Amino acid sequence: QVGEPLIQCVMQNGERIGSCSTLASIRECTARELRRLPEAMQQLQSGTTYKVDVSDALQKLAADFDRRQTEAGCRAR
Repeated sequence: QVGEPLIQCVMQNGERIGSCSTLASIRECTARELRRLPEAMQQLQSGTTYKVDVSDALQKLAADFDRRQTEAGCRAR
């Protein structure tokens, strides 16, 4: 599945990398991303649910991880 990174590197070796975003560009980006959400999800009030499906690949990955943890003698907390 293709996705977009939610976190971007802004520091490296204690130094700021890249340029700072302006407040105007942050506002523009935020407004653009909010418009991508379904209308019901753009509200501040709760009460709307958003269906999330776990892909077969992710379910398999989780099952494989659990199996390896069990084989290694680790227990879930």
